[in-house]
Amino acid sequence: MFMKRLAYHILGRSNELQLPITNFQINKLVYFTVVYALKEKLISKNHMEMLYQYPNNHFVATELGTIVPNLLDWEFSKFGAYHIIAPEVTTFKDLEPHNPIIDKLLNQIEKDYIQSSLKAPIYKNKPKSNNFEIPYTIDDLFNHAKVI
Repeated sequence: MFMKRLAYHILGRSNELQLPITNFQINKLVYFTVVYALKEKLISKNHMEMLYQYPNNHFVATELGTIVPNLLDWEFSKFGAYHIIAPEVTTFKDLEPHNPIIDKLLNQIEKDYIQSSLKAPIYKNKPKSNNFEIPYTIDDLFNHAKVI
């Protein structure tokens, strides 16, 4: 549930800043928000380990970068690759410490998300095919947080 709450917080933050966002971007922002929050110790190792016990909080490495499978796809799929219009979505007070990270990420160009996530250590041994999914372990997240 944490990843979904974080996704809604990011969508709410994009509304506040009037920066449009797509379904694709939300997935990347959730990943990078978590990685930077681990690096900056906004999320403790114990807390992340507790969150990662739940499958809906897992990341997967794909040919298009890192995602949380089915994060918001079913709710916002009608927008396709277009910007999500959901003015009723607001932020969560307990996630506001992540706003500086989110604000920075919201201002990046979309292609940067793919290129940056493909630099995660988990991609070093990726399959040769273009259609793959590699589940992240908790150690994979911490390894990326160390090098980002």
